[in-house]
Amino acid sequence: MKQFFALLAVCAACLALTISAAPQTLPVLYDSSIEVAAPKVSSAETNRVYKELLRVAGASLKRGCGSNKLFSEPQLDGLARGAFTRKGSSQVAWFFNLCETEIVSGFYSLVIVENERVVHVSSLNLLKIHMLANELYSLRDINLNGIDELALLMVSGADGNPSPETVLTLLEHSDQKLKALGQFQVYEFYSQELTGDTVSDVDWKVYVVKGNPPVFIAMRQDGRGPPVRLTLDKPQLELQNFLVR
Repeated sequence: MKQFFALLAVCAACLALTISAAPQTLPVLYDSSIEVAAPKVSSAETNRVYKELLRVAGASLKRGCGSNKLFSEPQLDGLARGAFTRKGSSQVAWFFNLCETEIVSGFYSLVIVENERVVHVSSLNLLKIHMLANELYSLRDINLNGIDELALLMVSGADGNPSPETVLTLLEHSDQKLKALGQFQVYEFYSQELTGDTVSDVDWKVYVVKGNPPVFIAMRQDGRGPPVRLTLDKPQLELQNFLVR
C-alpha cells in the first residue's frame, strides 16, 4: 500500500512538472493559428454518402429542420479520418449541415464510413445553445482505449452577442453510440459593454497528456501567464444516434 501511494505521488509530481515546464513538447489539441484543411473528396462520393444518410435518418432529420427544408444537395462542412468505431480501422467521418435556411442552421449530421459502407449516423443540434459548428477534426486516441476521438469546434457571438466565444467539444464512439465526452472554452472576447473599460480577449492553445483520463493543459496564445490545467465541462450539444441497417 505504501508503494502504491508513493507511485501516486511520483505520478502527480511528474504531471506538475509537465504542466509547469514544457507543455510545448506535448501533442496539440487545439491551436487557433492552425487551419483545418478543407475536405477534398469527389462530388460523386459526397452525394453517395449523403443519399445513404437520408435513407437511414431522413424522416427524423426533416423533423429536426422544423419549418425549413433539408438540403437537396449535400452541404459538407467537415471531414476527418481515423479509427472511430473500431480499433485499427480506416474510417472517414463526414459532417453535413442539414437545413436550408437564410443563415447557418445549427443542425448537423455526422456519418462514419468504412470501406464505402456507412457504419454510424448521428445528428447534432446546436440550436438550443445558440452555437454554430466551425471545424471538425480527428484526435489520435487521447484516452488510450484504441479508438480515435473527434474534436468539434463551435462558435457563438451571432445576433449581436457582446461576448462571442469558441468552445471545443470532444466526441467519441463507444457502446454503439457517439457520445460527447465534455467541452471547454478556448476563446472568449470581452467587449466594452461587458467590461466597462477596454476590449480584451483570451485565446488558449491547448495541449494533451494522453492517458485514462487524459489531462489538458492550456497556454495563452499571447504568452502571458503560466500554463493552466483545464477541466472538461458538461457538454451542451444535443446528440441523437440512429440505427444503421
